[in-house]
Amino acid sequence: MRLPWHRVVTILKGTDVEGVALAAQSARANVRATGRVTIAMVARMDDAKDHGTVLRAVADLMRSGLTVAVRFAGGGRDRECLEGMAEESGVKQRLTFSGNLCDVRPAYPAMDAFGYLALYDSFGLATAEAKLCRVPVFGIHGPGEYNEPENPLVTPDNAAFASTPRSRLKLAEEEEPRTLIEIARRINDFGRDPASLNSVVQRARHHVSRNFTTDIHADAMLALYQSMLTERG
Repeated sequence: MRLPWHRVVTILKGTDVEGVALAAQSARANVRATGRVTIAMVARMDDAKDHGTVLRAVADLMRSGLTVAVRFAGGGRDRECLEGMAEESGVKQRLTFSGNLCDVRPAYPAMDAFGYLALYDSFGLATAEAKLCRVPVFGIHGPGEYNEPENPLVTPDNAAFASTPRSRLKLAEEEEPRTLIEIARRINDFGRDPASLNSVVQRARHHVSRNFTTDIHADAMLALYQSMLTERG
C-alpha cells in the first residue's frame, strides 16, 4: 500500500544540545595540546563510511609538511583492512583507534577536524554533535537525507565540503584524486590558519541548536500522535 504524500510526516532527529555542550566543556579541561591537527571520524568501520579517503588525505597532508594525526572512534569489520592501508600509506604512526565508546561526547574536544564521508547517510548524529562542540566538519557530498533541501544538516556555509560531489558510489571504487586533493587542501589551510573557519564553526553550531534539538523532535512526535488519535476519534 502506498500512502499519499500529504499523509507522510518527516520527524527530524534531535540532539541533546545542552548535554553535548556540558560534556564537551568538562572534557575540554583535560585535553592537552599536541601541536598536531587531529582529524577524527565517529562511525562504524565499514567501507560504506569511507575511512580510507581520510587516510589517503592524511598521507597527502603529511607529504605537504602538516603535522597531522587521525583518530577513528567506533568498531567494525574493516579495522584490520584500515590498519594495513595506514601502514602502506605511511600513516600508521599517526593513527589511533579509540574503539567503541559508551559516550563519545567527551571525545569531541580532542578533535580539530571531523570527517563526514559516508557514501550514503540519512542523518549524521555524530556530525551534528561535532558541530555543537565547535569542531569543523570536512567531507564530500553524497546521497542521503542529511542533505534534504527542506532542512539540511550540512549547508555550504556551515561545513567545509569539496566543491564537487562524490564520484565514488560503489564500495570497490576509490574517490577521484582531484576530490581527495581538495579535501586535503581544505584541511591543510585550516591546520595552518584555524581561525579561517571561525565563522563556519559558529554558523554550524547555531544551525544545529536551532533546527535539531530534542525539544523539536519531541514536539513533532507529540503532534503526530495527537493527529493520529484525532483521526481515530
